[in-house]
Amino acid sequence: MSGSTTSSENPPVSKDAKAPWLAVGLRAGLEGALAAGAAGAALGLVFPQRGLIVAGVALAWAGCTVGTFGLAYGQRRSPAAFWRAFGLGMALRVGLLLVLAAHAWSRPVADAAALLGSYVVGLTAIILLEFRHLVKDLGVKR
Repeated sequence: MSGSTTSSENPPVSKDAKAPWLAVGLRAGLEGALAAGAAGAALGLVFPQRGLIVAGVALAWAGCTVGTFGLAYGQRRSPAAFWRAFGLGMALRVGLLLVLAAHAWSRPVADAAALLGSYVVGLTAIILLEFRHLVKDLGVKR
């Protein structure tokens, strides 16, 4: 790859983004906690393993919150920092899923389903909020 960058390599970011990165991360973390709680409550109606559900949605929330802070901070620094934060956030989420899968490997099927299902449902709910914060608060254009 040459030293020049093209517009397809960089996220289109407005220089007058609406909120500071710390505020974006805190707001996204709070909204993510609410979404994780709602996902956990809904899954609690299906699975009786409350502790595993809490663990799954809590890890989904933690991974997404750290990823959102990283994206918000990276967006303020440079396009390269933004993409590095994006990649690290995705790697963190996949790493958490692998840790949960390894933990669930020797557990009964119902326990594994509750643990992995709660992580995936929590992650899906929270990542949609994360995308909203990227568009609304950070000024990343779709």
